[in-house]
Amino acid sequence: ALAQWIVHGSADISPRAFDPRRFGGELGAEYARARAIEDYTIRQALPYPQHQRQACRGVRVSGVHAQTQALGVLFEEVGGWERPRVYAPDEPLAWQRTKIFDIVADECRAVRERVGLGDFSAFAKFELEGAGAEPFLDAVCANLIPRKVGGTCLTLMLNRRGTIEGEAIIVRTGQDCFYLVVGGVSEHRLWDWLTIHCGVPMIKAELVNRTGEVGVLTLAGPVARDVLAACTPDDVSTGNFRWRQARELSIAGVPCLALRLSFTGELAWELHAANDRLSEVWTALWTAGQPYRMAAFGSKALDSLRLEKYYRGGHELANDTCHKDVGQMRFARLDKDFIGKQAMLVRESSSKITLLALDDAETECLGGEAVFVGHDLVGSVTSAAYGHSVGTSLAIAFVKNNAKTQGEQLTVALLGRRIVARVLEEVPYDPDNLRVRS
Repeated sequence: ALAQWIVHGSADISPRAFDPRRFGGELGAEYARARAIEDYTIRQALPYPQHQRQACRGVRVSGVHAQTQALGVLFEEVGGWERPRVYAPDEPLAWQRTKIFDIVADECRAVRERVGLGDFSAFAKFELEGAGAEPFLDAVCANLIPRKVGGTCLTLMLNRRGTIEGEAIIVRTGQDCFYLVVGGVSEHRLWDWLTIHCGVPMIKAELVNRTGEVGVLTLAGPVARDVLAACTPDDVSTGNFRWRQARELSIAGVPCLALRLSFTGELAWELHAANDRLSEVWTALWTAGQPYRMAAFGSKALDSLRLEKYYRGGHELANDTCHKDVGQMRFARLDKDFIGKQAMLVRESSSKITLLALDDAETECLGGEAVFVGHDLVGSVTSAAYGHSVGTSLAIAFVKNNAKTQGEQLTVALLGRRIVARVLEEVPYDPDNLRVRS
């Protein structure tokens, strides 16, 4: 894999787990030294799923760090950022479920039934501007680029081997201006990939990294519109602000780029604002949300909400998969050309993505667990969470194409046991997307 990575820029297996760019370029020598020393102190320790490294924390924090901290939150580190994981004072180290299970359930319930507010500033954000911006994006993105100002799209970017280099939300903010949002852990890897392709002389566009300057709040839930309307003079009604649109809003006097997109499966907005004024936006929304019993929610709840909607994430969209592997051909416009198109079309997929429901009442998969049909190993889990809204443990897995899953019993290896799993043929929560469109 390393040789392929050096020669071709990608490999048959995804190298992301050992890509040094996952740490972020701003962390520096002091961070590396402290982490290297810490590594020796924990080398023999059990790698509990809740464990977080402690050396050199707080390197990158959002503008609402103090406010989320005051609510009592457990942070996780993502690309050097402190991201709220769950709003709980502490969590014991364990392989089975812990006391935060019920806390996450409450956070999910708030988003599903009322309204939730989350800090997801760890997303990486880039701006691309210039006469060559649109043709450049058209070449590197598999989906159709938004043609109108305020349009958005979700797209995958492929390498020349036809496998996934990254996923991005693209917003057209001007005639020749675009705003890109990508996963926080992919910031420097995708920055390198984009600048390599954008840096050739014929591309007349400038790419700027705005990650540290811009914070992101997610407002989600059935009454999210009522909360937002109480904080802005702008019209956010269904007819004026439709699903998958982006608009500039003033929230408590703070300019925000609002994206009506949802990773929760509910009516939602992603609100992007200057990091040094993000606390003003949080305060306004939090105050307006109290009559509706607003709750803060973290990434643990988002994982649960995402799995219930069968939304693919970073572990599925890896360098060793393509559109066909992950069931996302609707995001590939085959009537245009783009990097990796031909390689993707001729690529033979050996496995298919599958959503599983697990019959277990004690713990959830973490990712990487083996999937069996009888005694035959047929796949592995990539993402998992308990679906609090649907009342079952969920897992996304890749299963071999030739595996006989129809009418056969699947099992997942989990903590020394085989857990019975069944294939879900339909998205378990709101399969018709009525709630996100409301």
